[in-house]
Amino acid sequence: MADATAGSTARAEAGSMAGVEAELLRHRALAGASRARVLDALRRAGRGLDAFELAAAVGLHVSTVRFHLRALEAAGLVVRAVERSGRPGRPRVVHRAAPDGGQDGRRYLELARALAASLRRARADAARVALQAGRAWGREAALAAGERPRSPGEAVRALVGLLDELGFAPEAVGGEGSVTVRLRRCPFLEVARAAPEVVCPVHLGIMRGALSAWGSGVRATDLRAFVEPDLCVARLSLARREVGSGA
Repeated sequence: MADATAGSTARAEAGSMAGVEAELLRHRALAGASRARVLDALRRAGRGLDAFELAAAVGLHVSTVRFHLRALEAAGLVVRAVERSGRPGRPRVVHRAAPDGGQDGRRYLELARALAASLRRARADAARVALQAGRAWGREAALAAGERPRSPGEAVRALVGLLDELGFAPEAVGGEGSVTVRLRRCPFLEVARAAPEVVCPVHLGIMRGALSAWGSGVRATDLRAFVEPDLCVARLSLARREVGSGA
């Protein structure tokens, strides 16, 4: 009897962990602004769209749209179907938003709140753990981008592009040997206001991880959160003055 109870408990815990991992995968799939636009376009269309139709709808290259579709499909947010016309040639592949995707945003927000609160309560070094998590995320995102920046200037532009993709609405302003990146939008604003000591280090970690992966000679020195109600400011240290001059 005890063995049966233990087995049932283990299965329940495994199921719970699998559910959390699935939710994290879905949350991560929607972290990018462009990916969220692709999903929103599918929801608004109310019918299956192929990659070319989606590319035209959201203003992205078709290869980029296909990349986003693969991530959304893996997260269970999009379903794919093959339409056979009976005519010669390759069948048309279309994508639709998953039927249960309408409540995803609120569920992800609740999950993020729960994770941030749990980390803050459980770890005295929550900020350090969050920074490490952000570094891993940023490194993975930088490597997935493919092309590696060849100069500090290219690295800053690549980082701004990455932050824009994540929904931060960034703007880089050059200076003497440094660049200030003004972040006008936080894609995790509600959670960041509730647990800035967890969420903000993740964001700084993303920048540090990406820049480290690129080996660019650029370093994210600090991130000042909410210097204005709708503004956070990150500072980058450059190996050369190239970026500050606009190069």
